[in-house]
Amino acid sequence: MTSTPAHQSTVETVPVVLGLGGNVGDVKVAFAKAIQTLAACIKNDPTPVNPSLQADTGTSGDDQPRLQPNTGTSGVTSPIRTSRLYTSSPWGVPDQPDFLNMAVAFPWTGSVESLFNLIRWIERDAGRHRPDETRWGPRRLDIDILVFGEQRIEQEALTVPHPRLHERRFVLLPLLDLLPGETILPGYQANLNELLAVCPDQGEVHALGEQPWYEWRETQKRS
Repeated sequence: MTSTPAHQSTVETVPVVLGLGGNVGDVKVAFAKAIQTLAACIKNDPTPVNPSLQADTGTSGDDQPRLQPNTGTSGVTSPIRTSRLYTSSPWGVPDQPDFLNMAVAFPWTGSVESLFNLIRWIERDAGRHRPDETRWGPRRLDIDILVFGEQRIEQEALTVPHPRLHERRFVLLPLLDLLPGETILPGYQANLNELLAVCPDQGEVHALGEQPWYEWRETQKRS
């Protein structure tokens, strides 16, 4: 097994998949805003523009996060793909509302640390304050790095692929919307189809519609 030390960084482009979940407030709005923020980080050669994570955390008049641009080498390098939207029964703490879940995929140019910092910023902008939370309890927006290329990463605050990915049906099903079932993730011996077949999670997970969620959402906005 190889692991990436906390100080190591890379500027190569890798395929990334994030998992999004939430069950407090208007989760769909939080999902949409997260995707829009990622889209705002699309790398524009030769002068890429990316969010400063120490920027103003307010919002603009159209409810978009105000990100102060700066020149850098990290960013999304092509359009973002989304899974379907799923509803799932709570995992770990049953006495709470059902969750909404989805996955998003895109190529990322930059280090895993830069992506991790960006998604933490997105969570904070959505109102998440991790120190006040109950483990596995309610939250408006939770973002996990499920896949970062072929890398297996073990750092103090970050493990990729997610260490309990194979135990959670609400993670595997969105992943299978974006990756072939024959995909074997770093650190696993079985492919995604096989992991789903033996997944111990018996919670209810249902897709809401047949289209990728963001594509469906944009169609609905235009109709």
